[in-house]
Amino acid sequence: MAPAVDEVHYEPWRPEEITLDRSVREYLGSFSAQFEVQNGASLPEFLNDEFDAFAEYGGLAHGFVRLR
Repeated sequence: MAPAVDEVHYEPWRPEEITLDRSVREYLGSFSAQFEVQNGASLPEFLNDEFDAFAEYGGLAHGFVRLR
């Protein structure tokens, strides 16, 4: 038997309200620039890939899944 419609509650994911998300978005540019100045090289590509994936996480523009 399927649950009644009024039993289903959805809370949208709000990454902008999470401290880690805000910090990464706010400081990544200056962190990358400082790293390059101190090390004479840019961040390793795998770190850039991870930061890009982190920035996309939770964004509806990148798709979503709804599980029950």
